[in-house]
Amino acid sequence: LGGEDEPDLIVELIDLFLEDADVRILALEEAVKVRDWDQVVKIAHTLKGASATIGAVRFSSACRAVETESRDGGLASESLEYAIESHLSSQFSLVCLRAQLTGPGGGNYQRTA
Repeated sequence: LGGEDEPDLIVELIDLFLEDADVRILALEEAVKVRDWDQVVKIAHTLKGASATIGAVRFSSACRAVETESRDGGLASESLEYAIESHLSSQFSLVCLRAQLTGPGGGNYQRTA
């Protein structure tokens, strides 16, 4: 992604996703708490697309379940818990990927081949 012209693009995308997803997960939890199902649907829909784009398929699937259930005016606590767990798992994976791409100093991506 980005090729030779923009080798740091994937790192930038990971950083943006991680920052945005954290904020949205907190907003999702708050919307569930106050039972604002329209807001839950919107947030889950956004997270579903963003996570699919970055490759966090499990998180995307969990967000799809939250979105679908919330459209019906409710949400199983297990679905929200699974979405949060999936978010944490994808976060860990993306942080590890970022570390591999940037090396020990966290700097620019270094091509080895």
